[in-house]
Amino acid sequence: MSSLENIEGYKNLLVVIKLILDCMDLNSINKKKICLIALISSILFIILTLIAMILYTGGNYQNIYSQNYDFRLNFFSDLGRTTNFLGSSNLMSCILFIISISSVGFSFSMVLLILPSYFKENSWEKKITIVGCIFGLLSALAYVGISLTPWNIFPDMHMLFVYFAFVLIIPMCLLNSIAVFKNVHFPNYYAKIYLLLAFLQSLYIILMIFGPKQSTENSLLIQVIGQKIIVYAQIINIFIQSYGIYKFEEKKEILLLSNSNLAEN
Repeated sequence: MSSLENIEGYKNLLVVIKLILDCMDLNSINKKKICLIALISSILFIILTLIAMILYTGGNYQNIYSQNYDFRLNFFSDLGRTTNFLGSSNLMSCILFIISISSVGFSFSMVLLILPSYFKENSWEKKITIVGCIFGLLSALAYVGISLTPWNIFPDMHMLFVYFAFVLIIPMCLLNSIAVFKNVHFPNYYAKIYLLLAFLQSLYIILMIFGPKQSTENSLLIQVIGQKIIVYAQIINIFIQSYGIYKFEEKKEILLLSNSNLAEN
């Protein structure tokens, strides 16, 4: 499949996601549970990838004979390899990698679907949030694509998903930060976290494109550590943004209960 075909596919996805956003009955959705699932998925990502690192059967770009996962020299994508650099099975690590990334991708997609409902209907803030969330949804889907395309089998497709996932987060963060700054329901620090992630993500994209390649151990270390920082920054952002909506829904429930008790009295 060519890059142009993939871009055309993403355009079609934009239309489908917009239709989903328009048709969803958000009042019938338990937003608190969605956020709780995203919070749990964020924590599980850390736990499952750490276990996958322990189970990883070895090898990296600079040393195919290494026995273990090296946090400084192995990419996250190495966990998703079906085999290690010597051809031995890496199945358990691969399965955990798929579960960890897919669960975060799907759960954060649901958080993004409910986010526009916190803005006034037909307001410009809601409109730019919808656009921002569409970028975020496409990024989340690309992360699922990363997990389902082991780079030792589908290297080109895997890297295409990587670039889509990392690049699309930037407009999501920028657009959502503008809207959140104007939203009275959420403190401004949620918007500032979006901006911080957009900044870090931009730096990492520059590192990916113009930074040192994996030709030496030092250059590999720079790329790997850069990836670790940005991936954990993304997970922290998902956790914080989901927690913010969770707390808002919790306060709303308390307020509704209080008003109900006052009405009864």
